[in-house]
Amino acid sequence: KFLSTATSGVALGNLFDAYLLNLGGNILVGAVESTRGVLQLFSAYPIGVLSDRTSKVALLKRNLFLGTLGLCGVVVGVLLDNIGIVFVGIVLWAPSSQCFNSTAQVVVAESVIPSLRT
Repeated sequence: KFLSTATSGVALGNLFDAYLLNLGGNILVGAVESTRGVLQLFSAYPIGVLSDRTSKVALLKRNLFLGTLGLCGVVVGVLLDNIGIVFVGIVLWAPSSQCFNSTAQVVVAESVIPSLRT
């Protein structure tokens, strides 16, 4: 969890926002971050329902592909200074991030023996 959080914090955190600010100003930073936030908000409920009805581990495994594809899109967009590709990467990555953040903790909690849970 720490490595994942640290990686995404650097890759899509403050340094990413500084890059966007340099590339297109405050409007670009706001547009990208708003897109990410709105997508995560609207995907939270469907992901929750899906994780309740299916295997959480299988859901996380399927989610890995989408997250990797989205992060690769962001990286390619940054390397090419292409805002369109960055947006496509964010659109793919945001729901994947929401899925991981909400489902991974449940998988860990459910892996603990019931008598040892606090």
